[in-house]
Amino acid sequence: MIEYYESATHLNISSNKHIGTRGWQAAAHMMRKTSSLQYLDARNSPLLDHSAPFVARALRISGSLTVLHLENAGISGRPLMLLGNERKKKKHSGH
Repeated sequence: MIEYYESATHLNISSNKHIGTRGWQAAAHMMRKTSSLQYLDARNSPLLDHSAPFVARALRISGSLTVLHLENAGISGRPLMLLGNERKKKKHSGH
């Protein structure tokens, strides 16, 4: 379903309490694939430990995404470190 929105610049998947691993995999796939997505709102959608690597990898690859809104996504520990490291790498690489 997410691929249907390939040309979208802003996507809101917030408050999706049951997004699960497959949902995050699909979101990460879209982040990697599309060249138009600039803003992904995923607040209030739990990003669990086993889903964070998909999102972190997508952050590394995505050239267009500038905002990933993860407020109240329950991120801590290793997932937070993975996402922070990718953001830091992207910032220092000039993207």
